[in-house]
This record gives sequence, structure tokens and C-alpha cells, in this order.
Amino acid sequence: MTDETFARPDYGPSGAGAVRFFEGFPECLPEEVAAKWQCVVDTIAVLLGVPAGLIMHVRDEKIEVAVASSGGSHPYHVGDSEHLAESGLYCETVVCTGDRLLVADALADELWKDNPDVKFGMIAYLGFPIHWPDGRPFGTLCALDTKPNHFGQIFERLLIQFRDLIEQDLAMLCESLSLTQRLTQEREEARNAASAARAELATAAKLSVIGQLAGSIVHEIGQPLASIRLHAAAALSWLERDPSQLDEAITSIQQLRVAVDDAFELVASLRAQARRVPAAMKSLELNEIVSKVVVLARRDLSSMGVHCELHLDKKGTCLQGDRLQIEQLIMNLVQNAGRALQRVSDRPRRVRVSTTAGAEGWTLVVEDNGPGIEPAIAGMIFEPLFTTEETGLGLGLSICKSIVEGHHGTICVEERDTGPGARFRIALPIKNWVQTIDSLCGEAAAEE
Repeated sequence: MTDETFARPDYGPSGAGAVRFFEGFPECLPEEVAAKWQCVVDTIAVLLGVPAGLIMHVRDEKIEVAVASSGGSHPYHVGDSEHLAESGLYCETVVCTGDRLLVADALADELWKDNPDVKFGMIAYLGFPIHWPDGRPFGTLCALDTKPNHFGQIFERLLIQFRDLIEQDLAMLCESLSLTQRLTQEREEARNAASAARAELATAAKLSVIGQLAGSIVHEIGQPLASIRLHAAAALSWLERDPSQLDEAITSIQQLRVAVDDAFELVASLRAQARRVPAAMKSLELNEIVSKVVVLARRDLSSMGVHCELHLDKKGTCLQGDRLQIEQLIMNLVQNAGRALQRVSDRPRRVRVSTTAGAEGWTLVVEDNGPGIEPAIAGMIFEPLFTTEETGLGLGLSICKSIVEGHHGTICVEERDTGPGARFRIALPIKNWVQTIDSLCGEAAAEE
């Protein structure tokens, strides 16, 4: 090599800490491997008594100094490189033949007397090829001397041992890189799988919500539609009589109109809930609402052989709430009680609805003398889609709970004190909206 042809970028001093790595790996060797390889070339230089011990590496059609012995006087620096093909270097022959090369005195050898290293005074050379685990050439391990040197078999065996040590390190580094790449790929695959699973779960959740919403609409719109059908049938029945009962037919048609209005209000309420619009809170007379719902429910209950009792507090209990939601709440509980009683055949089937006004709020109780609710499932009956009925949607009690909580109240299920059955108790706070009819009348009289 000559100063003109040998590229020498400034990579800092040679020796430990200045070791460059190779293609497919990080720029620098792991610290412990770099220190080991530095120790190898330093040991070679000392034991063989030569100025230079080198580990050369083939990279991008060039051969470069990967590790150079320290403490000696030689012209080689880490990072020095030369085009490998037809360079005339000792190492070119080792790499191309894949075999050992010994040049005892280049000046006395016609084949080597003009090689580039001779110009640096390096006339003796002993080198062995280093290979990657797959057999590709990595480079060379070599020793160079400024005087004739036959090296000897002991030193050759020493270099072979060091060469094998370097190849073992290369095998471990390749395995480590392969393992790292596999782990990276597996992590990426796991992330992709988790992302796909999350997307699938999100889709399933959306479908579940859509299904619950559709079931809720069917569940809630059913009662107004049943009332519409009932009143329409009654009106037709009155008109078909001879003579026609016009007054009764008109009454049925008026009730039909009320049921239609209820259906429209229900659709508007469901739309508002879907848009998360707060419920329209107004001052309501609880007993009036309960009476209306019980009257509507009694028709269906009677067809199922169920008698419905109504016990209202004598006080005119007013509260702030959404009228349609309160009606839905009461109707769901009464209908659930009626369906539960269909499994009873050894006693009269009864549903009891009562209201009680107190200092802290009002209480609505709906109870039946049916089979009751097993303690094991009592804590689950308010969960969405939970049902004990073969054809049930599992939405009625879930909706009841949502309505009660939307009115800042509580709902619970209890065992009856006077026999079998279930009791649903709803409590709502009075706040500033619960007053008696007497007090309202008193205030009106005072104002006059």
C-alpha cells in the first residue's frame, strides 16, 4: 500500500475503543468483544515480536483495518481501507484462496517484492482467513514484520487458535442479531395481532351496542303499539254494533290518539338518549302517572289471569322528572311482575303497586306473589342483556335502572315479608320539588 492509494480517514487513534464493526451489525462491536479482539492482536504482536498484528475486514468490495495492535510502530490505523480486487495485498490472496499465507521475505520473492505493504517496510507476513458462520469471507487475522521472519509452527498454531476464537465470537454475534430480529418481528406481529384484536373487539362492542339499542327500541315501543291496537279494536267494535255506540267509539279514538302521542314522545325520547340530550325534567304528579300506567297495564294483566292492586299515598306527591321515562319505569316493572306470575298455578296471581311520600323523598314499590328471584342472580338482574326468560331481551330492568339513576334515585329488589314473590323498591330524593297539594294550596291562599 502507498500513501497515495491507501485511504486514511481520521477515525482517531488505533487501539481499544476505536474498533469499527461490519455490515449488518451496529457501527461498533459490543464493548466486551472489542476488548477481546484488541487483546488478541496485542498478544500476537508481543508473542511473535512483530510491530503489527491486524484483524482485517472485507466491506463493500474493500478491505479495511478492523482492529490494529497498539503500542507498536506500524503504519496501520483502524478504518484504513483499500480496494480488494487486484490490490496485490497479502490479505487479498488469503481472502480469495481461503487459505493460510506465509511470506518470509518479500524482498527475496519475485511474487511479493512489489506488493503495497513492502513500501511500508512490511516484508514478512503470516495470515489466516476469517469466515462468517455461513462460510462467507469476513477478513483475515495476520501478523506483519519489518524483517525476514519464518514465524514457525508454534506461532501458526497460535494464530489458528485466535482465528477460531474470533469466528466463535462472530457466530455468537450472528445468533444474537438473529434472535434480536426474531424478537423484533414477533413483537411487531404481536402488536399487529393486538391491534387487530382491539379493532375486532371494538367492532363487536359497536355491534353489541347497536343490538342493545335495537332491542331497547323494540322493547319500549311495544307498549304504545299494543295500546294503539287495543284502542283501535275497541273503536271498531263499538262502531260495528247495531246500533253503533258512537260515544264509546269516540272515547276509544281519543284514547287511541293519546297512545299515538305517547309513541311519538317515546321515539323522541329514544332519539334524545342516543344523542345524549339531557331528559326534560318537569314537575309531575306521581300518583296520576302511576294510576294511568296501572290502568293501561291491567288489560294485559287480566288476560294473563293477574289481579293488579293499587295503593297510593293520599298526599298529592309531586316530583321533578321526565314523564315518559317514569311511565316506562312503572310499566316495565308491572309487566315483569305479570310475566313472572305465569309460572304460578297454585294460588291467585297478584301484583301490588304502591307509593309513599316521606320526609327524604318518595318510594314506589311494585311487588308480586310469584316465584321470586334467586339470591344467586339478584345482583345481576339489572345488568344489560341478563334475562331468565327464554324469549326475553334482558333490557327491561337495565332500562329501569338507567331511568332511576338518571333521576338521582336508587332501585333494589327484595324478598316479600308475607310470602313468596319479589318486591322492587324505588327511592327518589325530594329536593325542592316534592310538595303536598295542601301546601301548594296554602301558598296560593297566602298569596291571595
